[in-house]
Amino acid sequence: MLINLYLMNGGRAVEVENGPAPAAPSVEHLNVEVARPPPSKLARDHDLEEIVSKLDKVERDAKSLRGQVEKKKLTTGLPNRQPPLPPPPVFPKPVGKNVGVQVEVKNIAMPGKTMVKLPLFHTTTNECDKPGMDCRPLVTGCGRSGTHFMADEIMGNGIPVKHERIDEAGSVSWIYGANHVPSLRKLETWFASEEDTVLRESLNFRHFPVVHVVRHPLKAIASLTTCFCGCGSMSCGAWADEPSWEWAGKHIKFSQKYCKTYRREGLCIGYGAHTKKGRLVRAIEYWIGWNEMVGDTSHYRLKMEDYSLKELSGAMGWDKYITGGGDAIKQQEFKRKSKTTNAYKLTWEEIRALDNGELEAKVWQLAQHYGYGREVPVN
Repeated sequence: MLINLYLMNGGRAVEVENGPAPAAPSVEHLNVEVARPPPSKLARDHDLEEIVSKLDKVERDAKSLRGQVEKKKLTTGLPNRQPPLPPPPVFPKPVGKNVGVQVEVKNIAMPGKTMVKLPLFHTTTNECDKPGMDCRPLVTGCGRSGTHFMADEIMGNGIPVKHERIDEAGSVSWIYGANHVPSLRKLETWFASEEDTVLRESLNFRHFPVVHVVRHPLKAIASLTTCFCGCGSMSCGAWADEPSWEWAGKHIKFSQKYCKTYRREGLCIGYGAHTKKGRLVRAIEYWIGWNEMVGDTSHYRLKMEDYSLKELSGAMGWDKYITGGGDAIKQQEFKRKSKTTNAYKLTWEEIRALDNGELEAKVWQLAQHYGYGREVPVN
């Protein structure tokens, strides 16, 4: 018996036996020979199961064919292909080299081309070209990766951005790296303003472009273990540590290893993990989960240790705010704010000892992806 099998756009197969095709558009039309048993045998359960099994196999084969067809369309220029994106911007290389010292006024010429274009940059049509859209750049990453330092540096050049807030030229914020959820408004506004939170709820608002900032994992994780706060120490930022972990726990999943909490069971947040081991495990899980989440929704990535503010300004369209343009940008070498000599120094061996190397393998894989080695940078 000849069966007409129409594979729909959603991957669902529609069977039409000796009848017209379905009204909805189909991707592919297949003529499939299926040997049906005589009607008298249909009452037998095992025969019916055999028929269903055969039809399921036909549908699976049809789905596989659909995937091959779509792949061929992307490589041969057939219809349904996204319109080509404009050529990527060309960033001029700064003159000179990184002299490796901190300056107050003079510009440090960081290495050129430090920003990596992520897959989303090449595959996403810019919605910001549509009338009525309000698009503002976002520089984000996991907490304790240098976004506070970057915000001060960007604002110091006269560019109207804010830290953990939204201004005319955008925002520098680890908090906004997570997708906005209106039901979490009260918790989000613990850091940001109600005005900014309402803005992020608007259907016409987008963070674009989004830049993912990363820092060497041993440095970032050690800092998170000490205090998840802007100043990097419980003595000055204990008030922010608990809500920071709570906000993170709303968007990524923490395990319950060494987890004790007095606020909300299951989240492993706040001061709950009183042991250093518990805070370290939680910081590692956060560094992995948050960076993976932010990386999936970003258009660029840069390393905090060697980024070029001049290149970043050009990509974000910030040169217009600077007197003298991009060539007049002043940049300082990134240094941790802590002035103490007894800062927590995390090692790969310490991470390995937590669970026989399972967490270490995940951190190391992501660190390599970001371009880091085993050695720990000074800052």
